[in-house]
Amino acid sequence: MANENSLLVPWDFTKLSEFALEAALRLTSKSGEKIVLVHIVENLGMVHDAGRKLVAVAETVLEKHGVELEVTVRAGNLFRTIHEVAHELHARLMIMGTHGIKGMQKYTGSFALKIIENARVPFLVIQEQVNGNQLLNLVIPVDVKFDRKSMLQWVQYLSQLYTCKLHFFVRGIDEKVIQTKLNEHLKFMQNAAEMNNLPFDIIYAETKGSFTEHIIQYAKNVNADMILISSVGHLNMSDYVLGVPEQNIIANWAKIPVMCVNNHEN
Repeated sequence: MANENSLLVPWDFTKLSEFALEAALRLTSKSGEKIVLVHIVENLGMVHDAGRKLVAVAETVLEKHGVELEVTVRAGNLFRTIHEVAHELHARLMIMGTHGIKGMQKYTGSFALKIIENARVPFLVIQEQVNGNQLLNLVIPVDVKFDRKSMLQWVQYLSQLYTCKLHFFVRGIDEKVIQTKLNEHLKFMQNAAEMNNLPFDIIYAETKGSFTEHIIQYAKNVNADMILISSVGHLNMSDYVLGVPEQNIIANWAKIPVMCVNNHEN
């Protein structure tokens, strides 16, 4: 049975879930962590057939990659059941494909965002096939809502598997109180990077314009392999209608993978 080192991949038999699995395989080739495919169906009558199909996927992966996967099929509400499975399996990370924001999702919230909301397990969101680089360019936006301890944990995790270059992208703002808080976050991460011998640079965003758009554009310019952001937290309907910055980063137009580090007490 899977343990706290499991990588959980929600599977819906689409190309996007294949991209998510490829990303999981890339991680586990370095970490040795177990991969679990999980598929959620609407009712119990659908479990057997879905399970048979999921086992076939696992057999194909074993034959092609030599990696043995675990599979599980559950009946229930996707947005609730996926978290129940992650909790039961003590998953370390969930890796999920998303189409981004399309049509009515611009007004009701992206599919990925609805799953990530209030999740206790961090998510890695994939929009297209990931590259196989051994060097990871990580863009880390530094804003007021920045969980530096959880962020450091995941930077250390990734740096143990890959050669990482960190780009601390700091919100540009004129308010002194907020500047002080941002500098505290930045100093903490800078010290940690130096202690771990991780190369980094510090970039300050322009004060004008959208910080979210500045993040995505910078990440695109440096060919970032991943953007790491802090938790989206609890959202209400007004957040979905008006939009939240995390939504546009998670479903960014540059299609850069995004790790959403959630920090919720158990």
